[in-house]
Amino acid sequence: MKVRRALLSVYDKDGIVDFAKGLCDLGIEVVATGGTARLIVDSGLPCTMVEDVTGFPEIMSGRLKTLHPGILGGILARRDRDLEEISTLGIRPIDLVAVNLYPFEAYAFSGRHDHPEVLEEIDIGGCSLLRAAAKNHLDVAVVSSPHQYDEVLDRLRREGRALEGDFLRELARDAFAVTAAYDSLIARYFDGMIGPGREIGSVPYFSPVFKRAFALRYGENPHQKAAFFKDPAARPLSIASAVQLHGKELSFNNIMDLDSAVSLVGELPAAACAIIKHTNPCGAATGDGPLDAYRKALAADPVSAFGSIIAFNTAVDEGVAAEMKSLFVECVVAPSYTADALRIFREKKNLRILELPALSPGGGGGDGYQIRSVNGGLLVQEADQVVWDDARLSTVTKREVTPEEWDALRFGWIVCKHIKSNGIVISKADRVI
Repeated sequence: MKVRRALLSVYDKDGIVDFAKGLCDLGIEVVATGGTARLIVDSGLPCTMVEDVTGFPEIMSGRLKTLHPGILGGILARRDRDLEEISTLGIRPIDLVAVNLYPFEAYAFSGRHDHPEVLEEIDIGGCSLLRAAAKNHLDVAVVSSPHQYDEVLDRLRREGRALEGDFLRELARDAFAVTAAYDSLIARYFDGMIGPGREIGSVPYFSPVFKRAFALRYGENPHQKAAFFKDPAARPLSIASAVQLHGKELSFNNIMDLDSAVSLVGELPAAACAIIKHTNPCGAATGDGPLDAYRKALAADPVSAFGSIIAFNTAVDEGVAAEMKSLFVECVVAPSYTADALRIFREKKNLRILELPALSPGGGGGDGYQIRSVNGGLLVQEADQVVWDDARLSTVTKREVTPEEWDALRFGWIVCKHIKSNGIVISKADRVI
C-alpha cells in the first residue's frame, strides 16, 4: 500500500512537525485540521487545510470539521472497488491518518472541572477518523500515538512510501484499543455521575479500562509474564498512587500484599502498623508512635513476618528503620519517611520502599468496584465500604459489653474485615493477639 496523501489531526502536538516534515520529504501530501495545520504551516511546510478539502468551514468552535464525505470518503474507500465512485464525486483517497484524541481522562477524573467542561473534551471526530482508518487498514495506515511516528517514517523511507501486511494490522489494533479505552473511560465517568443508586447487577455491560503503568519482574510464578495496569480514576489512597523510592522491581505478589496492607492500615487509627503475608495480616497494632506500633504488630507472629510487607499510616522515622534492620522485609510503605530512616533502609539494596502520601489514620474504606477474573469472565462487586460505626452497634447478649471490650472489638473487627478467608481475630484494644 503506497502512501501518497496523509491527514493529520492531533491534540497532542508533540513531534507532529517532525512527522509532517518527514512525510513532506517523501513527497507525501499533508492535509491537516485547525491548530495542527497552523503549526505545520508556521514551520514552513506545505499543508492543505481540511476546509479546503471539504469546502466547508469548521463550525461550532471546532466541534465539527472532519465529519464530511470529502474526508471520511477518502479514508473508507476500498482501493479495489470504490475509487471510481469517489472520483466522480471529486473525493481523493487518504492513505494515512494520524490522530490523537482530546484529553478526556485528564478533565474527567481530576476533580477540577465541572460537567459541561468535561463534555467538551469528548472527542467525536477523532474517534471516527481512527475507527474509519482502522476498519480500512488494508488500504490505510492509522497512526494513533506520537510514539509511532518514528517507526512509521522509518518504514516509509525503507519501503519507498509503502506500508504492508502485519504492520498495518498492528496499527489498526492499536487504534481500536485507543478508541475502546476512550469510550470505556467515558462510560466510567458517567457511571460516577449517576452515583451509588444503581446496582452493579443492573449494568448490561461492564467495560473497565486500565492503563499500563509498568512491567513486573514476573507474575505469581517466575515463568508467568505480568504487568501492572493503573485505574485512571484510582483514588489517592490506593497502591496505584504509591511512588517507589528504592529497591528492585515490584513483583505480582508484592502488589497483592501491598494492596492488602494499604487497605488495612488506612482504616486503623494513629499510629498503626500492619504486617502482611500472602495478602493476610499476620500482625497489626496501634501505638504511641510507629516504633511502638511496629513492635506490637511484630509480636503477634514474628515467624510469619519474615519476607512480609509492612505498612504504616504515619511518618516513619530513624527508630523504626533501625528496629527493622534485623528482619527480612520485601516492602515497606508509609505516607513519608525522615531522611535518616531512608538512609538506613537504603542500606538494603533490594528493599522496596514506597511512599503513599494519602495514607493516613482512619482514611480507609474502599470505593468503586472490586474485580476478580475467572476463566471466561469477571466477578464484579461493589467495594466493601462498611467501616466501624459506634452508632450502628447494639448489644444482643444479656450482659452488657464493657468499654474495654468495645475497644478490643473495634480493633479486631477492623482487622477481621481484611482477612481473606473465614476469619477469626483475637485482639486487644491496640493489637492483634
